[in-house]
Amino acid sequence: MIVAAIGLLGPPLGRALLSHHSVTFWPSVDGEVLPEPTEQARFLLALVAPLFISAVLVIAIRRTPRLSGRTADAAVVCAQAAGLAFVVVCMVAQWRFTYGPVYNGSGSFHQHYFNLQTLVLSAIATGAVLLATRSASVRARFADWSIGEHRHERWVSIGAFVIAVLATVVWLLHAVNFEDTIGQANYAAAFHIQFTLDETYSVLDGRSPLVNFAAQYGSLWPYPVAAVMAVLGKTIG
Repeated sequence: MIVAAIGLLGPPLGRALLSHHSVTFWPSVDGEVLPEPTEQARFLLALVAPLFISAVLVIAIRRTPRLSGRTADAAVVCAQAAGLAFVVVCMVAQWRFTYGPVYNGSGSFHQHYFNLQTLVLSAIATGAVLLATRSASVRARFADWSIGEHRHERWVSIGAFVIAVLATVVWLLHAVNFEDTIGQANYAAAFHIQFTLDETYSVLDGRSPLVNFAAQYGSLWPYPVAAVMAVLGKTIG
């Protein structure tokens, strides 16, 4: 119901709330920004979706429908098939969708978020999880570590902490840049680095905010950042 509402109600709701005539921008950026009423309306519907789901769950709990085992199994299969079909559609769409020049100031381009390598790794990870959860011995050992007598042992806590740290590092690793990589970083990050670090480099250069240079983002934050860079190195890294 939510997907249908987003797909069907997006255009009329966008025209009603955010028509092209009601959305205006400053003349200096009018050529760089396009009003997108349908996209904004669909985003609004998606934003309200969790509230709708919560209300449906509350009603469903109070009025639990009586379904036969066969009907319930069929509903589960249909839901799984619909989810798989949605993923396939999204995968195909990323190869077919074309972004206009308004996004990069030049010609049209494609953006592929998932390639063959990511799909293969996802399949391997999913298969590993399935094999582990279907193994009685693995489930028993995990239960013993998490809720059994071993849960208070120090090595279990240390191991969980290490896994969490490694997962966080891997997740954030693409955001770490140095002088020789910032040029190949996302355009927004590479372009704005000159504005987010110029105040810190001014402090490192012996200047002081509100004295001999005007800070754009903050007059105090450059000092703790400059202190760290003065010890670890005056580099983007």
